[in-house]
Amino acid sequence: PIHNKNNNQILQVISQKPHTDKRKPENYLKKLKLLKKINLISTFELQKINNINYYKKRKITNEILKKFSLGYLSKKCINKFLIQYNTKKTFKILKNRIIIPIKNIFGIIIGFCVRTTKDYTKPKYINTKNTTFFKKIQHFFGFYEYKIYSQTWLNYLIIVEGFFDVLSLNVSKIYNVIATLGTNLSEIQLNKIFTHVTKIYFCYDNDFAGNFGFIKNKKKILNSIFTYFNTKNKIVKKIKLPFKIDPDSYIKIFGKKKFKNLLV
Repeated sequence: PIHNKNNNQILQVISQKPHTDKRKPENYLKKLKLLKKINLISTFELQKINNINYYKKRKITNEILKKFSLGYLSKKCINKFLIQYNTKKTFKILKNRIIIPIKNIFGIIIGFCVRTTKDYTKPKYINTKNTTFFKKIQHFFGFYEYKIYSQTWLNYLIIVEGFFDVLSLNVSKIYNVIATLGTNLSEIQLNKIFTHVTKIYFCYDNDFAGNFGFIKNKKKILNSIFTYFNTKNKIVKKIKLPFKIDPDSYIKIFGKKKFKNLLV
């Protein structure tokens, strides 16, 4: 069990309060260990049949659950393992939510996205805000898994908006896919991408937000390529999906073959 002295750390990690810590590096290690422990508890809790139902409904396989270290936290589990917090608000944030860990390039868990299993519960998604060791503009969801499991010889990356877009494409054995942790790509993120590939496919939702996000990021990418990178063989393309369809829905409706045909 996690002791009382860690309550404030857990609260910062899960309730998404921004945090700046200028103390010794040992404190960072303690918090990273705490994140790992929370994730281990959530993956253990996921083994209970009722808790895995949401993932099954979204057609996420056991292989992908393990690959991305996905989990779940129930109210009973929180009471038993994570001690009771001081505020009811924290319970509302945590209980009965799936846990999606965000890892750095070394596979270390540095943050979480938690999602309700009930679409009518708001907010649907809650993401870790910036901390001393987690900056949204420096990371992707799925980048570590891409590095470990991807078909690197293909020399391209598909960038999507949502966590479940990444998971569903992985279920269909499309592994060269990552998700941004926000709508903007930074130069740090671009450098990570172009270190591994020379071609980027944007596969955003075909709605106003998705189309606007693509236009904004493509302009930034082209400017960065000409400013900081060797322009030779750098390619940026857009995968056009049917109106108001996201990659998660498309791969389930039309299948892997038709999705792959969009990569032209």
